[in-house]
Amino acid sequence: MTSSDTAPTSFPRFRQLPPELRIKVWRDALPGPRTIHLVRESDYYNKWCFHPRRLIPKRCVSTLPCPRSLFNLLHACAESRHEVLARYEALLLSKVPNDPLFSIHYFDPRCDGIFVDHIWPWVRGGMNKPSGVFKTRCLSISCNTWWDMWTHNSPQLFGKAGLLKFKQLEELHIVFRILADHEKARIPNGKRLCVPMPFAARAFIDQRPNDIEFPHPGVDVHVEPILQKFAAMKRANPEWKIPKLKLMAWAATPSDPAR
Repeated sequence: MTSSDTAPTSFPRFRQLPPELRIKVWRDALPGPRTIHLVRESDYYNKWCFHPRRLIPKRCVSTLPCPRSLFNLLHACAESRHEVLARYEALLLSKVPNDPLFSIHYFDPRCDGIFVDHIWPWVRGGMNKPSGVFKTRCLSISCNTWWDMWTHNSPQLFGKAGLLKFKQLEELHIVFRILADHEKARIPNGKRLCVPMPFAARAFIDQRPNDIEFPHPGVDVHVEPILQKFAAMKRANPEWKIPKLKLMAWAATPSDPAR
């Protein structure tokens, strides 16, 4: 090859490859493991620009769109579509036909995690009905959401439609939002901020609408009471498997402020 030669942009003989090679190509084109962040739609659109006329019904949305590569593979050919649907399924199914604000989000229950933030998306009466979300093996919950349901002993968390419905759950993460160094430098007098943050304080933190909130005052999560609660749930429901529990700190970084 000479310096003037360029790499080909297409491979017209792809269909002539052996089936095992084509399948390997389709599988290698699938996105890697992801953590899908679910929030309430009203929070996502109105968190920092509240206005009564801009309120939106509280339905569940993902802060990031489904990878375009999945939709491309779903429509490339029957072979690629089969490989996608063999591993991926709809995270939530919309109750509203042709919903423009929550298109189907595909995820792989075996390697993709779910992070629910300030919402419990499978609550009865919501705008979306659950589908594959209960098959996830890794579930993360913001500490504010956990603490609110913990203090009320909410059946949405501990009942039949809560954690007991996650038959394949292996890990449960309770996530705390902490201040990063570059955020501390923007807060005058080293004052600690808690949500809901005053309007004047927002100028000191580069926080995006899909950023999780700081812990509310009074949030005090401990592992031992949770494990005791899980043990009681296990005794009442022997088929349920107690997941590994982790308390995790999360902070934005200057290079990746959005997560």
